[in-house]
Amino acid sequence: MPNLGFVNAELIVQEGGLAPLVELLSSSNEGLQQQSAGALWSLSVNAENHIKIVREGSLPYLVRLLQSANHKIQEQAAGTLRNLAVNDDNKMKIVQEGALPHLIGLLRSSHDSVLIQAAGSIRNLSVHPQNEFKIVQEGGIKPMVDLLRSPNYKVVEQAAVCLRNLSVNDANKVYFGTDGALPPLIALLRSPQLVVQEQAAVILRNLSLTPDNERAIIQEGGLPAIISLLRINEPRLQVHAAVMVRNLSVNSESEIKIVQEGALPPLINLLRSNDIDVQESAAGALRNLSENDQNKIRIVQEGALAWLVPLLRTPSLKVLEQLLMVLWNLSINPDNKIRMVEKGCLPPVIALLKSAEERIQELAVGTIRNLSVEHDNKTRIVQEGGLSPLIALLKSPVVNILQHAAASLRNLSVREGNDVKIAMEGGLGPLIALLSHPSTEVQLHAAGAVRNLSVNDENKVKIARDVGLRPLIELLSSTVVEIQEQTVIALRNLCANAENQIKLVQEGALPPLIGMLRAFEENLQMLAAACMRNMALDNSNKVAMVETGCLPPLVACLSSNNVGVQEQAAASLRVLSGNSDNQTRIVEEGGLGGLIDLLKSDNKDVQEHACGALRNLSMKREVSRKMGEEGALPYMISLLRSPDERIQEQAATLLRNLSVNDENKNKIAQAGGLAPLIILLSSPLPRIQEQAAVALRNVSLTEENETALVHEGGLPPLLELLHHTDDHIVEQALVTLRNISVNIENEVKIVQAGALTPLITLLRSPKPSIQEQACGSLRNLSVNAENKVKMVQEGALPALIALLRSPLETIQEQAAVAVRNISVNSDYDVKMVQEGALAPLVAMLSASNEVIQEHAAGALRNLSVNNENKAKIVAKGALPRLFALVRSGNEAIQEHAAVALRNLSVNPDNESKMVEEGGLPPLLAMLRSDDELIQLQAAVAIRNLSFSPENEVRIAAENGIVPLVAALRSTDPKIHEHVLVTLRNISSNQDNKVRIVQEGALAPLVFLLRSTADLIPQLAAGVLRNLASNLVNQVKIVQEDALPPLLGLCRAQNVAIVEQAVGCLRNLSVNAENEVKIVAANGLPVIMQCLKMEDRAVQEHAAVIARNLSVNGENKVKMV
Repeated sequence: MPNLGFVNAELIVQEGGLAPLVELLSSSNEGLQQQSAGALWSLSVNAENHIKIVREGSLPYLVRLLQSANHKIQEQAAGTLRNLAVNDDNKMKIVQEGALPHLIGLLRSSHDSVLIQAAGSIRNLSVHPQNEFKIVQEGGIKPMVDLLRSPNYKVVEQAAVCLRNLSVNDANKVYFGTDGALPPLIALLRSPQLVVQEQAAVILRNLSLTPDNERAIIQEGGLPAIISLLRINEPRLQVHAAVMVRNLSVNSESEIKIVQEGALPPLINLLRSNDIDVQESAAGALRNLSENDQNKIRIVQEGALAWLVPLLRTPSLKVLEQLLMVLWNLSINPDNKIRMVEKGCLPPVIALLKSAEERIQELAVGTIRNLSVEHDNKTRIVQEGGLSPLIALLKSPVVNILQHAAASLRNLSVREGNDVKIAMEGGLGPLIALLSHPSTEVQLHAAGAVRNLSVNDENKVKIARDVGLRPLIELLSSTVVEIQEQTVIALRNLCANAENQIKLVQEGALPPLIGMLRAFEENLQMLAAACMRNMALDNSNKVAMVETGCLPPLVACLSSNNVGVQEQAAASLRVLSGNSDNQTRIVEEGGLGGLIDLLKSDNKDVQEHACGALRNLSMKREVSRKMGEEGALPYMISLLRSPDERIQEQAATLLRNLSVNDENKNKIAQAGGLAPLIILLSSPLPRIQEQAAVALRNVSLTEENETALVHEGGLPPLLELLHHTDDHIVEQALVTLRNISVNIENEVKIVQAGALTPLITLLRSPKPSIQEQACGSLRNLSVNAENKVKMVQEGALPALIALLRSPLETIQEQAAVAVRNISVNSDYDVKMVQEGALAPLVAMLSASNEVIQEHAAGALRNLSVNNENKAKIVAKGALPRLFALVRSGNEAIQEHAAVALRNLSVNPDNESKMVEEGGLPPLLAMLRSDDELIQLQAAVAIRNLSFSPENEVRIAAENGIVPLVAALRSTDPKIHEHVLVTLRNISSNQDNKVRIVQEGALAPLVFLLRSTADLIPQLAAGVLRNLASNLVNQVKIVQEDALPPLLGLCRAQNVAIVEQAVGCLRNLSVNAENEVKIVAANGLPVIMQCLKMEDRAVQEHAAVIARNLSVNGENKVKMV
């Protein structure tokens, strides 16, 4: 383009040069045409001239020049029109002047300069909505598409931008496919020119919105190129590529193919981007892909949860919506329900239930609904505080939210314990209110939730009190069978309560229930009969039910082909027949024959209830006569026949005596003595039982017999003896169980056989010897992980904790070991404390018996892992005792105490208390231990304490700097790490900066700068950075030859290490002597390199260093 210069161009316009220039465009002289067109091209660069040039009537002449045979004139005319088309008013005028056909014609020029200007003109014109379709009508897409293959990227860029504008219009999208645009556009996704790549990506993004183009892009091989864009480190391209994947994945067939082509890893990686648009687009693509069942599994397998879950805390609602839709889809898969909770999904999703945005609430509660289907998740959701926000959502004005919230609570209420918690959180009222909601889906889930909650006895009262009976009764007449089922089950549960039985009849439940007995659905018949069975338990209801007409349909149900209907109908008649007047009425209604027929049933429950009803009916003489006529119930009697009791006793006594000898223990078993001894445990004679029990106790002392005794079926009779009235026999059985419970194979079998309940009961025996043996057995069983859970579930904790206070050390020891074993399971940390374990365990730390001390300290060590327990352990006075134990000569005790203190020190509230109660001296002493494990625990505890500003001074005041510096010379990198963090923290204090250096810390710190262990160089540099803020230390650090390793760290790949190192150098460079030394150490190239790093903190430090170094005259020269 001719360059007139800004001043000249302005003067030309001011002096009226436009008109003659425009007039020269019509000259027949090509030279004049070219010169005038070139001048106008230059002048049209100025936006102020756009209107003026058009106003002078230039457009017709410029359009005519587009048809010139001279490519220079073509270029200048097209270039001028390109500039003029920037103005919105001109866009329409240029098209109206007929420029489009000629500009489109120039797209076939052999001159790149013409192509660029022509395509640029059309590009600008295409921005106007009315011009878009005109360009397409004039056939503009095909030649533009052809330009995409040009080797000149400028030509390609103009064509691509124009096509981008045209691709926005839905009506135009079809022409891109027919005009062959897809292959070159896909090829341009791999262009080395970022601008071209982006334009191609945007076009394909727009085109991918139509179903035909979706399939065509994939058929043309577009997926690999699109997926490759996801890996380019350019946010805009990442967004376009992710949106393309999202658009393409709308097609169910494409969902699988996209994943097969490898889209998941880069999409998941984009979730880590700091760009919100990238995050939203990637999450949107994953949302669509996660619709496919196979992809649900693949997305989780590819590790998406690790990035999806943390991103839920984003402030962007758009990103959040996409993320929640992904999680909603993923949570449909059964395996994913577990994985999502394991990966920490619950806390952020539950938090989003409280969002101010209804759409976010809906998606969050839908995800919780899916997750709540899984058994273990029912507990976890409640533990994570999910109940309160879910209950709050029951009052939402949005039907979908109501539906999901009610369904979630319905799922959660299935888990034992949750029913009480939901009621305590105020869930009953809102759920009952939803029973009357116009949406049947909401009614269904509310009824299901109430059904589950009604299992709990306390809830039975509360539901009736909260006016829950009437809406439930009304739902009995629902047209939706499933709602009827949930409702009648809820009423069946409720009327297990005596007061509710009366209220249900008073509230009018009988007519709809009787109607349900005649329902076509057998399940409804069964449930209605079961409900009436419970209602009939009230004597006044027995009369009311018969008077209301329940007998005919109940008698008819006896002839049902459904066993469940038969059972409940028979059970109802059994209860009703408890009333004398009803007995006659039941027979009059034909109930006798039906009940007798049910005696032939193969189902024992049906037999039992039919027999029970007949038993009641038979109280009337005339009815019993009829029973004989119509057939009586058969009876089964079984007798126990045992061998000669005298021989049993003598043989058992003989074997007891022989079994005292160690050599005979295995011989008795090898000779087959175990089986008969075991049989004799069930003898009706206590004296025989005792002899057999003692013999088995003795032989059970060998390893071979431990398993053999169980294999021969010894567990059931042994466990039966635990209920014996003779304490001596009970004790013998306990000793035997304790002996065989040492064997690892027996641990599970003993529990499976039902040993826990009687063993736990015997912990409360008034006899100490029985307490000890029962506790010893549980101690051995508690080694097994599954047994720990079952023992707690069976209620062992309170009794074991009570035995911690026993006056007998032997019992204390067994109880302490059992408690310690159970405390290994982190699920019970809080429960043990709630059950009162802390006080006795803390007291046992002061026991004179080291074994008791060890196990008490071990239990507290385990309990102190839980955050809730940390403050409570300290509150119980554990600190002084633990401080004393770290000085113990017993290394095991010392270690447990040290780890406990380490755990306790994590709690901020404990930091000051531990120091105030004298914790620093023993912890610092532990740093000097020869045992590196003990050193490590002390180092961690001191590290945790050092975060408190008060403790910075206290650690130094307790002469803690010396052992800390000494620990820097340890061979354990973990010790280095914790000591360095401590020194970094306390070196913030000005006085400590001097003392740390005085105590010789510089040499080991400089040495650790060269460590290959993770974090160590970074932490060491951080400590030196703090120390270097002291003027005296600045010189000493350099004298310790710290510059080479510090400069070396400035070249590290880890930005955090570089920041600490360059920060230290920044402080050192303040010193005039150090200015020269840093440069002499070849520091300038390193500092210059740091200035080029992207991290702003590193740049800032490097800039300050450069400024400081430049003070020195010699350095100035070298720097230049």
